[in-house]
Amino acid sequence: MSNEDYKLSPEDRKLLAKDLYQRLGTNTLVQDMKYIKTNRPIPIWLVDTIMEEVRLFADEPWIPIDTVRPYLRSMSSMTEEELKEYDDWHLELEAGKIKEWKFADYIDWLVDNKFDYRGLIPKGLALEAKEGMYEKK
Repeated sequence: MSNEDYKLSPEDRKLLAKDLYQRLGTNTLVQDMKYIKTNRPIPIWLVDTIMEEVRLFADEPWIPIDTVRPYLRSMSSMTEEELKEYDDWHLELEAGKIKEWKFADYIDWLVDNKFDYRGLIPKGLALEAKEGMYEKK
């Protein structure tokens, strides 16, 4: 496949870079579609949002963000327990009870639980996480 097969629009590239950067340190797994030849998901190591490149290993070169896809959970994959927690957050948000600092906690909760709250999966910018992929042990 050529580089054109993976070319993202500037808007999609910026959205993906922002999402990947926010997920650093959360053990979010990604799949490189071209440069890193492995069939196993690997964690993100470093993201450069200016150059829109990703480094997956310390000793590997930077690769274009266009070929990297994170494994995320669709919002519809929430367990009953997660849904209750999400609904509590969501109701407070809708009622205007969430202060700015608490809103950050809400976003952190979505990121920590690997939810695709930006809609990357339907856009082809993320892969659907397999069931149990992110189960807490």
